[in-house]
Amino acid sequence: MDTMPTSEDLMASGCTAEQIRQFAACRCTAEKLRFLQRHREELLDSIHEQERQISTLDYLAHQMTKGSE
Repeated sequence: MDTMPTSEDLMASGCTAEQIRQFAACRCTAEKLRFLQRHREELLDSIHEQERQISTLDYLAHQMTKGSE
């Protein structure tokens, strides 16, 4: 039995109201699965960008500490 995500499920996964409307407009399960995969990829891209930013901050703090010794 296939169960479809609810609006609450989609909100919990970080979907906006517009994305939830787009998901609801998908005509078949395969299209809905592609939508979920794209959203997952977008979330991972965001995480990776934040990891790069954290690494840059760590580097800057290290350079400041190293420079003040």
